[in-house]
Amino acid sequence: AMVLDLGVAKSWADGSAAQEGAAITGTPAYMPPEQCKGLPTGVAADLYAAGVMLFEMLAGHPPFTAETPRAVMKLHIEAAIPRVTESCPEVDGSWDHLLAKALAKSTSDRFADAKAFRMALTKASAGQFSASALPSVKGLERRSLAAMSQSRTAMIVGSSLIGLLLITAVSGLLRGD
Repeated sequence: AMVLDLGVAKSWADGSAAQEGAAITGTPAYMPPEQCKGLPTGVAADLYAAGVMLFEMLAGHPPFTAETPRAVMKLHIEAAIPRVTESCPEVDGSWDHLLAKALAKSTSDRFADAKAFRMALTKASAGQFSASALPSVKGLERRSLAAMSQSRTAMIVGSSLIGLLLITAVSGLLRGD
């Protein structure tokens, strides 16, 4: 058995998943597009959720909000990636670039692993994360997603590391380091 979302996740019936007798489990505000579609998830999903948490810590709200869980999930799949600087103009634009990559619709356009995400956090906190790290326009289009084959241990360690890195980076940002 595996604990998801610290035990507070709910199952959401999705059109395609429900037809196959499956339900989607997760907290809609933090679910990556592939999870919203009922597709397999891996490390890229954890990094997406970390990006959502970072966005929320910087802006004071998650990137996608709507009246119903299904509407939030649809936004994760289809909506443009919002800029944190629209909600919080005092935040350096480097964070917009980092979040565009972390919240990319396609898993292949996100950070490759927790180490790459950590390096980007370090650069963004110094105002040095550039638009060249953004996914291409083609990368923001909806594409079919390949199944990810990562071990459960790597996902747990990776998501724990990202959580610690986000807390460290944002606390440093708030202190003005």
